[in-house]
Amino acid sequence: MYDYRTLGQDSEIIYELPFFSIEECEEIKEYAYKKEIELRGKPNNERYNYNNSITTNNYDQYNFLKDNPIYADRFAKFLKETGCPIEWPIITQSWINIYREGDGIGWHKHVGDGYSFNIFIDGDISPGPVYLLTGKEDGLNKYHLKEKNFTNKKGHMQIFSSHIYHKVDPINSERITVGGTIHHYRNISPNELSRMSFNNKEKHGYILLS
Repeated sequence: MYDYRTLGQDSEIIYELPFFSIEECEEIKEYAYKKEIELRGKPNNERYNYNNSITTNNYDQYNFLKDNPIYADRFAKFLKETGCPIEWPIITQSWINIYREGDGIGWHKHVGDGYSFNIFIDGDISPGPVYLLTGKEDGLNKYHLKEKNFTNKKGHMQIFSSHIYHKVDPINSERITVGGTIHHYRNISPNELSRMSFNNKEKHGYILLS
């Protein structure tokens, strides 16, 4: 059991845990390329301009876990077994990031007061994601800031509070990751629920996928 209780309180911890096998990463890599081609052919592609990644800029047009339900089941079980303190049922957004040479993403945070995650699939392990810790996080003084860098590990998930700002500096070659946001059910409006699809989880409530 992992102590998520420190997240967003007196100590800030970015958890790093294994999730995908090496073989699964190769399969997900192929899915990523196919999804990129699919999104490129749509008239509304690149609705946002976070970077040069088509799959990132269209993050709200598909859901990695919906497209790969076997991993949705595992994800729900993973959150339960690691003791993530979220209110079930949850809504999880998930997407693919394909960064190529010179690409990255600037400082940003995810909407909501739940948790966010990043799973490294393939590419150079460095530079890894950089997280901005503030106040008492990571033992800092009240008004201090600190950047904390993580080296990527293939198939490993980094999970953290959604309020944490983070970035990926420009990379030297191609990199593929799975990103996502976990929303507490209580924070989802009726309007948002009306456009969500979902899978029933007998033991864990529902995991709702956009």
